[in-house]
Amino acid sequence: MLLAITSASAGTQYPQNPCHLKQYLYTGEAGLKKFDLTAQAYVWSVLPQHSTFEPVCTAQRIFIGSHNGLYAINSSSGKVLWSIGQGITLFSPVVDGQFVYVTGLDGKVRKLQTDSGKLIWQKQLKGWLYPPVVMNGRVIVGGNGRTLYTLDANNGTLLWKRDVGQQLVYRPVAAKPAVIVVPTYGPQVMAINVKTNKILWSKKDASTPYTATIDNDQLFYGDQNGILHAVNVANGKENWHVQLLGVIRSSPTVNKNTIWIGTERGQLTALNKMNGKILWQKQLKQSLLYSPMPVANKVYLKVDSRNLLSESFSLPIAATDKALPIP
Repeated sequence: MLLAITSASAGTQYPQNPCHLKQYLYTGEAGLKKFDLTAQAYVWSVLPQHSTFEPVCTAQRIFIGSHNGLYAINSSSGKVLWSIGQGITLFSPVVDGQFVYVTGLDGKVRKLQTDSGKLIWQKQLKGWLYPPVVMNGRVIVGGNGRTLYTLDANNGTLLWKRDVGQQLVYRPVAAKPAVIVVPTYGPQVMAINVKTNKILWSKKDASTPYTATIDNDQLFYGDQNGILHAVNVANGKENWHVQLLGVIRSSPTVNKNTIWIGTERGQLTALNKMNGKILWQKQLKQSLLYSPMPVANKVYLKVDSRNLLSESFSLPIAATDKALPIP
């Protein structure tokens, strides 16, 4: 089996499939499933008839969007605690402290209380909206319109908006303080200061970029041509790039000195994050659409609506240029 992980820690939590909480993984796509890493077995499954998105893990609750609203679920028992938006496609939310920010096909941004689902405010915008990024008291969001919006997180007031020329490719990501990175179908990646609405740099690519991962001063993202890019966050200059086999739709995963990435043609790869040298690679039969996550000596991936996969691997404790690719 194959799986993927992210830790639920203090701060802002974003969707990931699976998400990780203590010794458990939670996966979306067909309802919500809980998997025990120690026992290597499923614990429970809820909302089995629902087509769901990526879950968000917090200490007590798992939040998951679906084609039939948003659900808050007890992480221990699997009990549905509350739900909103039945009949509406709502993407999985962003959780920031005691509040949930959720968007969807109805073009609204909603701020809710995590414990009760009580609506704090909502803002109607144009077009459908991907999950936002929340930082510095601001909610930044865009979708199939050509516009990026920044709202005041306290009351939903529009602070500024910007025409970015094309539809966004999934959600923006937080980079340096007050800076976000936005991928569009331009194909373009741009860094924007969320306080001043100023474009800091813009990078044109040969094909559509997908959602990035930030690690210190580097920005990592794949594209539709199967190229994995490493870019300097400060100035947008490319540090390195590597050609892989198949479209890269998932966000890269950074683990210590290693970048993990999967492709639609099933190529699973670990690379040195400093220079892009391939350290480990395996060709799988499944299409890899979600972010890989290494745990101990296994890497976990979500591969389809039924299964998780796990692949054993062997790398040095700190991945170095001396590590050899595995065929």
